[in-house]
Amino acid sequence: MSATLEDVINFIESASDSDLSTIVSEITEKGYEYECYECETHECEECSCDEDMNEEKENFIRHLAQRLNQFGLDDMLSELEEEARSFGMYIKLRAVA
Repeated sequence: MSATLEDVINFIESASDSDLSTIVSEITEKGYEYECYECETHECEECSCDEDMNEEKENFIRHLAQRLNQFGLDDMLSELEEEARSFGMYIKLRAVA
């Protein structure tokens, strides 16, 4: 038996709420994160996405500052460049004369 992505999408579109809830439970048990549609679009009244992101940003900046103080600018910029590359962004670093 083989299933295509279209088969999966058709199943999801026609599935009952209880089937979809079961799928979400299985996915989260496997370690994947799941957010409701409202959270993804920031329409959820209980959403704390911005607060969570600010805390992550602060922690990362703090981490980079510690790397700068401990190992120097090259190391800190290298880590920043690696982190950016991990989600498809590239940083252009050039020496200033």
